[in-house]
Amino acid sequence: MSAVEHNQTTVQSSRAQLPHTMSMKDTTTTTTTAAADDSSSSTDSSTDNSSGSSSGGNEENKETLQAAQWLFEEGMAWYYGSNFKKVDEKKGRLMVATAASLSLPIAVAHCYYRGWSGYTEDLTKAFQMFTDIEQNTNGYHWAQDMLGDCYDEGDGTELDYAQAFHWYVYRCVAFSVRLQL
Repeated sequence: MSAVEHNQTTVQSSRAQLPHTMSMKDTTTTTTTAAADDSSSSTDSSTDNSSGSSSGGNEENKETLQAAQWLFEEGMAWYYGSNFKKVDEKKGRLMVATAASLSLPIAVAHCYYRGWSGYTEDLTKAFQMFTDIEQNTNGYHWAQDMLGDCYDEGDGTELDYAQAFHWYVYRCVAFSVRLQL
C-alpha cells in the first residue's frame, strides 16, 4: 500500500470522527493548491451537468475539507505534543502533509512554511496564505498563531515583536472562545 493510498484510507476512516471546529467561510479563495498538479491523475467520473450532480460534489468537497481539517488539527497536536498527546513529529508531519494533499489551505500554508511534503519553503507565500486564511475564517487560531511566529521570527515579513504579541494574544482569545463552545 503506497503512502497516498494509506493517507486516503486514513481520511476515509476518520470522517465519522470529525469535530466541527472551524467554519471554512471561503476556502477556495485562499487555496493555492499544489494538488492542482495532481489533477491530471484524477478523472471526473461525472459527465452529467445536472444540478443534482453539482450539489453532490459540494457535499463531497465539504466532507473532504472536514476530514482534512481533522487531520490537520490532529497532526498539529501530535507534532507539538498538545491535547494530551506525546510529541511525535513524524506522525504530526504526515497528518499535516495529508491534509495539504487534500487542499486544506492552512495545511498547504504550513507545508510552505516548513518546506514539507514536496513544497519548496517559501516564507513570503506562507505568510500571505496565513494572512488570507485568518481574514477569510474570521480568526482561525492556527493562522493567528503562525502569523505570530512569522512576525516573531521575521519569516516572510519584517521582524515586529508588537505584531507577534498581537497575533499571539488573538490566538489565545480565539482558542479560549472555541473551548467555551
